[in-house]
Amino acid sequence: MKLRSVALVGIACLAVLGMVGAGAGGAFTTSTRSGQSITVGTLVGTFGGPPTVTIVYPVNGATYGTNWPGAVTGTAAVNTTATAIAKVQVSIQQVGGTCWTGSGDTWSATCPNYVAVTTGTTAWSLSIPASDLTSGDVYKVTAQATDSDGNTGTSATVTFAYDTALPTVTITYPANGANVCPCKWGGAIKGTASSNSGPGTTITGVSVSIEDTTTNRWWNGISFTSTKAFVGATGTTTWTLVLGTASLHAGDSYSVTAEATDSAGNMGNSATVNFTYCNTKSAPTVTITYPVNGATYGSNWGGSISGAASPGSSATSIKTVTVAVENLVTKLWWNGTAFSATSQGFLAATGTTTWYLPLPVSGLTNWDTYSVVAQATDSAGSTATSATVGFTYKTTSKRPCPPTVKITYPVNGAKYGSNWTGMITGAASAASGATITSASLAIEDSATKLWWNGTSFAASSQTFKTASGTTTWFLPLPVSALAPGVSYSLVGEATDNLGHTGTSATVTFTYSIPTGPPTVKVTYPVNGTKYGSNWTGMITGTASSNSGPGTTITATKVAMENTTNGKWWNGTSFKAASQTFVPVTGTTTWMIFLSASKLIPGDSYSVTAEATDSLGHTGTSARVSFTYIGGSHV
Repeated sequence: MKLRSVALVGIACLAVLGMVGAGAGGAFTTSTRSGQSITVGTLVGTFGGPPTVTIVYPVNGATYGTNWPGAVTGTAAVNTTATAIAKVQVSIQQVGGTCWTGSGDTWSATCPNYVAVTTGTTAWSLSIPASDLTSGDVYKVTAQATDSDGNTGTSATVTFAYDTALPTVTITYPANGANVCPCKWGGAIKGTASSNSGPGTTITGVSVSIEDTTTNRWWNGISFTSTKAFVGATGTTTWTLVLGTASLHAGDSYSVTAEATDSAGNMGNSATVNFTYCNTKSAPTVTITYPVNGATYGSNWGGSISGAASPGSSATSIKTVTVAVENLVTKLWWNGTAFSATSQGFLAATGTTTWYLPLPVSGLTNWDTYSVVAQATDSAGSTATSATVGFTYKTTSKRPCPPTVKITYPVNGAKYGSNWTGMITGAASAASGATITSASLAIEDSATKLWWNGTSFAASSQTFKTASGTTTWFLPLPVSALAPGVSYSLVGEATDNLGHTGTSATVTFTYSIPTGPPTVKVTYPVNGTKYGSNWTGMITGTASSNSGPGTTITATKVAMENTTNGKWWNGTSFKAASQTFVPVTGTTTWMIFLSASKLIPGDSYSVTAEATDSLGHTGTSARVSFTYIGGSHV
């Protein structure tokens, strides 16, 4: 029995080995020693290989732009029965760079980096919005599918480009501003278009919008209707849109805009072209009747600009009149309430063939001059401009003076260094009856020819920066903004409440950094000497500037100590408890009186001098020591 059991176990083992060796779907049979066959069974299932996965979109080699659908899509299928697709993952790489992390516009993952698809298995999709792609980049996409047995298949790699550069589209006919008649009309709107979205992209279509701006109606391909429309043109890189003379109305104006779409879905617009079809009507005329050119007004000012306009023919009428008024003193334009506009602005007048624009006397300034120009537009869109009229407004016989402004710091022609205060200062005053409303300053770097913009010397043209204050004013200019050895020029402006501006004289200064501080020496007493009755009663010395031509010694001081008792000279006696510098007489050569009566026989003394130059730099002498032995000794 024991032998029989062992034999049966062996048979079972052989059966298992037979099953493995027989192959999928086969019957497994083995034999006993007695020659009997035992059929163990049949293995269910087939082994056909890993799953198949295919990328359907994007198409290999294609370029996408605004037509990007926002997802990579594809399919997957198993190749083994009794299994299913368990998961699909996709890796997207910026060519030459890193891989998408799957989270927003983040491309920092080491490649490949497989991201789980958003939806599906046999038909799957991975969302990647256009905002996560960069225009002009090329991408590689690879997908992997895994079945329920853990087998993984990988797709072929798909490469695509993403480019949102808009196409260029140009209208070549008619010319902008042209006036064409039937005998010269080309019969069609014409133009060109080109793609800017990289190699392989093409122009897929061009459409054109044409408006009759006289009637505010658009071309729909058959007639001009009230609804705006774009009509498809024939051709792509060169294109035409037929527009026969029968559809155009003599005297009307037209506006044309073209759109071109490329194979990446990007759409570009042309510049607008305006033309008139056979306008034989004359332009309107417009004149200013008040004020009279060259006249002077005061209390008799009428309060309005007035004039007349007429159409060029009976077929048109005056549609609008506009007027622009400039104060020639302040260079500002009337905005309807004040002269504060910095550029020419036309204001709508009341009336057409006769018209007026209010300009109250409160808006005018004594002794200022003004210019007036009017424009009239007719129903056909033609515009005429009047001759310019100038007048002066005076209420006093004497012309008011502009403000006076001057720069008080820095001093013209001066040099500064460590004594630079960091602040430009000045003063301004207005003529009688007026007040200063603002002050401003322009500063130029003579080396770079650039102007101060408030933070650095970077403005390419003269720039006035508003200062703080009015009658006394200041503008910060930190030392950090100045360059050694460079000269700077300054000019100030002040404006009064009447709009008059005064300008200061130009001030120039130089900022210097010395090669060294001033040199200062004590020439008497002699260091280490003993004095008695031969004491002269005078401390003397010299000083010189090292800050370059034009700089001078502005002050010299001396500190003297009785080193025996530790007291310092205070200008009258040795009673100061700490080092005290007192002024001397002179600069480059200097002296200070020190009577022998102030000295104590047997005591020792030290002398130290300081000199300051005109840039604020200070130098200190070597310390000189001497002993006073009294009047009875030499």
